[in-house]
Amino acid sequence: MRTASVPVSNSVRKLAADKTPAKKWKKAKKSEVNYLPPHPQGKTDASLEKERVELLYEYKKRDNNRVINEMMSKTFSLRRKDVIQKLPVIDLNARWPALFEFSQIEEEFRRITMKPLQSTFLGKLDKYTPKLLSLYRMKGGAVGKKLDETLDIINEICDDDDAAVIQEDLSSFVLNIFVVSKAREGGHKKQAGIAIEGTEVLFGIPSVAHACTYLMGLIYALEVSYPKKLKYTFKVFQKIFLELEDINKKMSSKVSLLA
Repeated sequence: MRTASVPVSNSVRKLAADKTPAKKWKKAKKSEVNYLPPHPQGKTDASLEKERVELLYEYKKRDNNRVINEMMSKTFSLRRKDVIQKLPVIDLNARWPALFEFSQIEEEFRRITMKPLQSTFLGKLDKYTPKLLSLYRMKGGAVGKKLDETLDIINEICDDDDAAVIQEDLSSFVLNIFVVSKAREGGHKKQAGIAIEGTEVLFGIPSVAHACTYLMGLIYALEVSYPKKLKYTFKVFQKIFLELEDINKKMSSKVSLLA
């Protein structure tokens, strides 16, 4: 098994010791419609915690997607409190394992933004990718060289089943997309995955493009900050590919170049 990693960041989420006290809630920064919704009428932290525990049992059952989706919707406000208080991803995975399923990443993104994830992102990606790659190729100096190397690695992975690829330690990145050239347990070749805070949270994604989509879904679901070095790339994903624009702010010139 050989893997290629596309590092996204190694310093975007605060350590537990640096967390802001729960009473000082941060404000929405990425045009979230439901950033921190109130509990449903008649519900409390305690009552929703009981439903969360019940959800853990339901999650273990097979072919139980409808029930899981209903319970995830009911416990949305409690989950957002967990997320915005910056619980480590490993703890969120233990408390809300259903959140890291493909279908629930899509549903959680819709709950937060009121928009569909896959259809919106992939449709815009098809439209803008040629222009995006052209802009990247125009970058000169060390930045342009690094972008060329990254794009070449992705192209090799996509075009050659036996491409020689770079191995990376997933624990060294807070946000990371990785590609496995041969599936771990047979089946399809070349599958992508996502690691956050050094923990693999998703695997079996059919392409890097789909991995970028799910990464954006997880960024919203887990309230992960955009990495500084790639903030304009992520803002393009947010404002153009996902059509999520803060109506009180104009797009930067670097983002609007693609529009």
